[in-house]
Amino acid sequence: MPNKASKQFLIDENWFNRFDSVRRFSPEKYILANPDDILVTEQLTCYPKAVEKFPNWHRDGMIYSKLALEQSSGEVAAQFKSEIAKGNTLWDLTGGLGMDSLAFSNSFIEIHYCEPDEKPYSMAKNNHKVHGISNIQHHNWSAENALEHISKTDWIYLDPSRRDQNSKKFLLRDCQPNVLELIPKIVEKCYSFMIKLSPMYDLKQLFIELPMIDQAIVISVDGEVKEILAVYMNNMPKKIRAVLIPENLQFEKNFDPNSENLEKLPQINTSTPHKGAFLHVADPAIFKSEMITQIAQIKNLNAWGSAGYLWSEKNEIKGFKTYEIHDVVDFKPKILRRLLADKRVNIHKRNFPIDISSVYKTLDTTMGDDLHLFLTTESGKKKRVCITSPALYINQS
Repeated sequence: MPNKASKQFLIDENWFNRFDSVRRFSPEKYILANPDDILVTEQLTCYPKAVEKFPNWHRDGMIYSKLALEQSSGEVAAQFKSEIAKGNTLWDLTGGLGMDSLAFSNSFIEIHYCEPDEKPYSMAKNNHKVHGISNIQHHNWSAENALEHISKTDWIYLDPSRRDQNSKKFLLRDCQPNVLELIPKIVEKCYSFMIKLSPMYDLKQLFIELPMIDQAIVISVDGEVKEILAVYMNNMPKKIRAVLIPENLQFEKNFDPNSENLEKLPQINTSTPHKGAFLHVADPAIFKSEMITQIAQIKNLNAWGSAGYLWSEKNEIKGFKTYEIHDVVDFKPKILRRLLADKRVNIHKRNFPIDISSVYKTLDTTMGDDLHLFLTTESGKKKRVCITSPALYINQS
């Protein structure tokens, strides 16, 4: 059961009236004048972010905390997961704010939401009630305790968090709960499981740590990798998938666990692009999944340098942003300053020795969208610049 402080947090029936009376007119003044009204002041901060993160799910009366909101899956990513996992029963062992459980409630007959921390547990229970969801059972349990209560279930879902939020490394053994310790019990208690991981997670390391998984799925939303999913569906062929939302595009390839690299394909043609051709920059999910070579071969694209830039005479490649090329020149600041006079530019770089802020200073230019500069190093350590128009926003769905 929630403790007294957590219970008081929820049973304050007048909180929304206080919140609603100030949210549109004087939220900053209320926060300064009422620091002890933690519930209302936190919602004044969280509601605008929640509307953006959950455009169709947010309702007046829902309750958030800053930390739980930051750690929660976004709406579109949660919906995608509910399209993969379907069945009779799912146990969400790291419930948090409860938005993944909310999504799964549409694809399962019964959901068991588990969360040991009383504050997010109480918030999720309230939020599911606001949505009128009746097929979620709530348990104030840890993942370890929950596993002791499961006989056999269709799916188990986990979203482990790093113990040290400042660490640059992200390994399952450094997470809470410790998935590597729990995985034998998880496999025993379910037919399928899904684990949400940081977008920083190394895919090769993932297959080493969890050799039983069938799929690693890299999800990007609006051109940013949001999460990686490790999925076990009982001896399906091993694959890596890149999923692009909202473009509704998916790319996949087989994964050989005995290969040193994620892909073993012949090298594609490498050459310097020319004026009037088009530069193609892969969505980060494709780049993370190391599928650029595979797609380049299928689409007959050329590589520019060795850092993943592609080019061709085509003005549309699905899954890539495309830029019309004005010129490709050596990185000579004096000449570039003359070419870029009075232009605001957006600078991108891969395999280039100078950081972007220094390039802006060297070229005496400012950020903008008049032109785009792509910087890379060609063979022989030759520093080169591709000058392009802004991206061509062609419908890729």
